[in-house]
Amino acid sequence: DFIARDLEVTASSIASAPTSSEKEKVLKEIFKQINSDLLKETRKLGLDGSSTTASFVHIFKEEGQTKALIANIGDSRAYLLMEDGTLVQATEDDSRINLILQSGTYTPEQAEALKQKLNNVEKAEDLTEEEMRLFDVRNEITSALGASTQEATAVRTISLEGVRKILLTTDGIHDPLTDKRIAEILAQEKPSSEIANDLILLAEAENERKTFRHKKDDKTAIVINV
Repeated sequence: DFIARDLEVTASSIASAPTSSEKEKVLKEIFKQINSDLLKETRKLGLDGSSTTASFVHIFKEEGQTKALIANIGDSRAYLLMEDGTLVQATEDDSRINLILQSGTYTPEQAEALKQKLNNVEKAEDLTEEEMRLFDVRNEITSALGASTQEATAVRTISLEGVRKILLTTDGIHDPLTDKRIAEILAQEKPSSEIANDLILLAEAENERKTFRHKKDDKTAIVINV
């Protein structure tokens, strides 16, 4: 109930903020409040250590441009499907993999290429030993709501020029499915709710078949037409 209440406040507060920078400030404060409320509630219920990931998007107009306020914490993601069919991950996971990729061991180009490979690989034999070690820790997150008093939600504003659709997912969707497969499903000319349901069913099918990427976890997908 308290999360629903905080999010209800978020919607009205962000809409009334006059600029993108003000909207970002409002959203950061709301996520801090949600984190604080979640810590209090879990302690009250004897559920210390319980936490959740989150992703968020708010679309608005500013100076004649359509923009999106995007936020995430943990490994819940926001994707952009571009007009040319390209799928772009608009958020960065709070994960052990990203800490390793950003540690200086890899150049930015190498890190991006490796991330793309891990997001699309379908067979273990296509990975080196080093890449397999990274793949094996893909579920280890470094931040989440309710995990610490030091809430660290990433918030930013982006232009939606050239964007067809926005997709929000939990790891139960984007872990078992490759970026390529997600892009194919997302590009379909169907109602948003049907596309979201297709992604959920496909992820469930991958898990039932116990494919290389399979992962049993919460499966949530929200598709937004821009």
